[in-house]
Amino acid sequence: MRDELENRFKYHPASTQEVKDAHANVRKAARDACETILSYVPEDASRERAVVERSLEDAMMYANAGIARWSAAVVQPTAPSAKGAKAGKK
Repeated sequence: MRDELENRFKYHPASTQEVKDAHANVRKAARDACETILSYVPEDASRERAVVERSLEDAMMYANAGIARWSAAVVQPTAPSAKGAKAGKK
């Protein structure tokens, strides 16, 4: 549980161009979807339009969080444990 919380709340920089591109593609897809959907919803439906915008923003943020959290875990090497480091010393 502690490792999961650590992963959720730590900073996850984009470590490769592939990860940066994935974030950009998700942002673009969410924006395009939002613009398309809002083009059908009347301007007078301000509450409903706001819900559409917020929902797609949430989806984008969770998608990017998943990319950041799990791409970083795969791409970034893990440091050797203290036990393993001691075993290697003479």
